[in-house]
Amino acid sequence: MPISKFYQKNDIPVRLCGTGRDGAVHKGRQNLQGAAYVFINKFCKDKTVLDVGSGLAKGLKTLAKTAKSVRGIDKYDDRLKEFGVEKVDIKDIPDKSYDIVSCVDVIEHVKDDLDLLNDLKRVAKELVFVTTPNYNFTKCNNRYHYREYTPEEFIERLNPTRLFTTTASGAKQVEITDIEKQKDKFKQHLCGIFEV
Repeated sequence: MPISKFYQKNDIPVRLCGTGRDGAVHKGRQNLQGAAYVFINKFCKDKTVLDVGSGLAKGLKTLAKTAKSVRGIDKYDDRLKEFGVEKVDIKDIPDKSYDIVSCVDVIEHVKDDLDLLNDLKRVAKELVFVTTPNYNFTKCNNRYHYREYTPEEFIERLNPTRLFTTTASGAKQVEITDIEKQKDKFKQHLCGIFEV
């Protein structure tokens, strides 16, 4: 059962959901993640791309369709090397090493989300993509998530340059430019783009 309390960090309340550690990483990505990779791929033509928290590397195949090169890393699981994912901590990646850094549905599994975001920005030359479930749809029902964000929390805490939302099918991505006027447009998934 999710924990519906908040903790304060940097004066912004953050909802705690569970433990953060996903013991089922070997099960692969769901539809939401596949749709996110299709969206991110639109920005990857002839770019070097680092995917952080790659899981079974299904997203790497999508990114490799247009990217100059793609590297997938995961901090926790040696079993993923058979899928071409290296067991590497992002802290070991040199500054400004990749044009684009993607982090698809990982930030909700990490205890210190701001530290992860800072590392993602540190290793990127151009853009960082961070996706996460929209709390308004999922209600923090995944015991492996430390937290989930409402669109307002995502913007306030992480401060993306642009915010998109998508459905599980990924058929349509909508850029959100005014939360108050576009509240009805938010779907199951949030995707923040950060310019570095």
